[in-house]
Amino acid sequence: MIIKPGKELNVTIDDVAFGGKGVTRIDGLVCFVAGTIPGEEVRIRIKTVKKRYLEADLVEVINASEDRVEPKCELYGRCGGCQYQHISYERQVELKKLQLQQVLGRIGGLENIPEISKVVSSPKEYNYRNKITLNPRKIEENYLVYGYRDIDNKYLIEVPECPLAREEVNELIPLIKRTPWGRKNSRRDKPKSASLRATASDEPIIYYGSAPKGMPWRKEQINGKEFRVPLGSFYQINPEVAEELFNTVVDWVSDVPVARVVDAFCGAGFLSVGIKDKHIIGVEIDESSIDAAHYNALQWGVKSSNYIAGDANRLMNKHLKNRGDSTLVILDPPRSGCGEHSIKSLKNNKPAWILYVSCDPATLARDLKEICDENYEIDKLALLDMFPQTAHFESMVLLKRTK
Repeated sequence: MIIKPGKELNVTIDDVAFGGKGVTRIDGLVCFVAGTIPGEEVRIRIKTVKKRYLEADLVEVINASEDRVEPKCELYGRCGGCQYQHISYERQVELKKLQLQQVLGRIGGLENIPEISKVVSSPKEYNYRNKITLNPRKIEENYLVYGYRDIDNKYLIEVPECPLAREEVNELIPLIKRTPWGRKNSRRDKPKSASLRATASDEPIIYYGSAPKGMPWRKEQINGKEFRVPLGSFYQINPEVAEELFNTVVDWVSDVPVARVVDAFCGAGFLSVGIKDKHIIGVEIDESSIDAAHYNALQWGVKSSNYIAGDANRLMNKHLKNRGDSTLVILDPPRSGCGEHSIKSLKNNKPAWILYVSCDPATLARDLKEICDENYEIDKLALLDMFPQTAHFESMVLLKRTK
């Protein structure tokens, strides 16, 4: 068969790949089709022909899956923010479970991957995000619109409201252009993005570009207890699932027989302030987050802790050298994963346990391939759906040293 852009075909979708696109095969080539569900018979139009794969647009659903639902957002299919609004939420979680195990095997080269011991679905399928960031586009001089990139990442779509955002965040969107800072932003040659953030106990806030310095720390709630986070510092965007993540970390780490915990990329101490009866060493490059981590540790009654401002990738070796047997390392790096210095330090010092929390299973799998070798095995595996309606999810792996 000669396959060229524009050709239309009827196909059956076999799977959904990590990233959210349905998968079928045409003449031995994998073909990716957004907006589809496994088992569906669909009509597609070839869009891109590559040497090893094809991409196609969905033209028509001929036989729909029983899991197909009506998307809630009018921009769905054009906006690049969501990939799964056409799929029932229960099926979304099932797909993500399969994708996690597939990615660990395919990219990580891991064998004997255990069953996922804990799966946390989001209590809120929509209206869960406590923060969104909208990018600007100039329509004319001194006039901006704010929104998300389109599905092909070629242009910006204005977003009047986002169904993933909490109500108090959506209420801020019409105000972005009206604030004094918003009017100033519209006059910039290169206008800045607008971040809209809500917390458990503060008034929602808008800031443009980087968070302004000197702002009061935000007040979050974990298990009914206050947790402070600087405005520009990282905090999980789904508070209900974040609380489940926090409690799972505490449960898993409490059962591990070590005296020390090195919390790398610790932020304001979110993953370690609930851990009792172990000495906590936290490392974070953002100094304001470290100030908040000290405060949180004091308020949460952490008996022995030392939070240090610095690059976790560079400092890990210092805090592991000759102490690996008594140490559990918590890794919660950015989406890009751990740096090469961290990987090298873990391989050289071989801590007794490693707890890796990740929002990108592909970089998690890549790092585990380097870390595990013959020295570690997966003791526990969890999936927490922090991001319903999207292809993203949070995963957590507890590694036990075997040699």
